[in-house]
Amino acid sequence: MAEDAAVRVLLVDDDEDEFIVTRDLFREIGNGYELSWARSYEDGIAEISRCDWDAFLFDYHLGARTGVDLLREVKSMGCRSPILILTGAGDRAVDLEAMQAGAADYLDKGQLTAAMLERSIRYGWRRRSGRWCA
Repeated sequence: MAEDAAVRVLLVDDDEDEFIVTRDLFREIGNGYELSWARSYEDGIAEISRCDWDAFLFDYHLGARTGVDLLREVKSMGCRSPILILTGAGDRAVDLEAMQAGAADYLDKGQLTAAMLERSIRYGWRRRSGRWCA
């Protein structure tokens, strides 16, 4: 990704209200980031396979599956982009599971601010050195 290009972030969350909250956080962040939304686990896989994303936000609860399940699946596809797991309630066991599966961060939605979200994406992206597909 070029330094002056916007960071393209895909949110995978089956709750439209959570998308609206996240979109508002991105508006607070301002320029430099573009947020898109996949409404389900399956839609997330379809979007991720397009290789258009610099970073990902996965909700922990995605119907019958979890964001950690999705994380593992996209990692097995060769994904190197940072993946942040978002949750409505912090849980140390899930936090450790996400970390062991390769999450760049695990964030509690109840404590999330625009500055915290931007920093987490930025640090994750820098550690991963860019997009996962050629």
